[in-house]
Amino acid sequence: MESRFSLTLSEQIIMASPDTSFSAQQELDSYWEWWRSAGVEHDYQEIPREWFETADGSAAVSAPVAKQNAEPLIERNNAPPVQHAPLPPLAEEHMQRDNANTQPAEQNVPLPDSFDDILPWWQSSPALTMASGLGPRILPVLKSQPKLLIISDMPEEDDEEILFSGASGRLLSNILGTVNIETDQAAFLSLWPQYSLAPEMEMDKQAHWNTIISHLIELIAPQSIILCGKLANLVVTGNDLAENRRSLPNINHDGRSIPADVSLHPRTLLARPTMKRTAWKDWLRIGESLNEVGAVQP
Repeated sequence: MESRFSLTLSEQIIMASPDTSFSAQQELDSYWEWWRSAGVEHDYQEIPREWFETADGSAAVSAPVAKQNAEPLIERNNAPPVQHAPLPPLAEEHMQRDNANTQPAEQNVPLPDSFDDILPWWQSSPALTMASGLGPRILPVLKSQPKLLIISDMPEEDDEEILFSGASGRLLSNILGTVNIETDQAAFLSLWPQYSLAPEMEMDKQAHWNTIISHLIELIAPQSIILCGKLANLVVTGNDLAENRRSLPNINHDGRSIPADVSLHPRTLLARPTMKRTAWKDWLRIGESLNEVGAVQP
């Protein structure tokens, strides 16, 4: 039987009007059916009631009791500390685990003590664990006190064992050659040891990565630095690439001020060849700057 609730309002009015052949009882039944379909016959209160019960049938959640002219429980200015009941063991365990997961990752994480410790540390240290890392850890190409340290964000998908061993590395080598910089005068370092499809996820721990890269720069002690790409600029300096390009930064460590320069990452040039003009201007400036301070030989 079709419910009268599905009828239009005009049909219900016609059916309820005195001109229809329905009896008073039929009209009353029609209204009650609408009333029940709308759920209005249920009992509602403004104060929540015991929706959940324990196994023995007792209420697990008590409704608040309204008190007339009740005195305040505590004085606002002299409130005693709130005493919380002890947590069940399982709840306490979950809370401790959640608190541990929110602690900064840089706390109590050992860093290499010397330049010679960097590569072994890079291969196994939990300090370099990434949220989005894929594949094996790729080693940086380092030398102590290089004339130039090039810092990128991460290895490329086609890098094998060492940084810049794939297509981006070949392009970077060609760029360095055009501005009279030999690759054996440079060292290559990345913020992160693994390739990632979503490296922006690592920026949740920007302070952690800044602590690590700053320590590694101090151990490597380069004469000059180039930051490739937006994320390398953000982590090392706190500023984006465009801002650093307008005002070239210095990296200060242990009383030393290391001049830094910036450019696009080679992967960006491979993916967007129209950006090569901007990158070429960057590298001409970099070459001139390095030659002026005697970091490289023309």
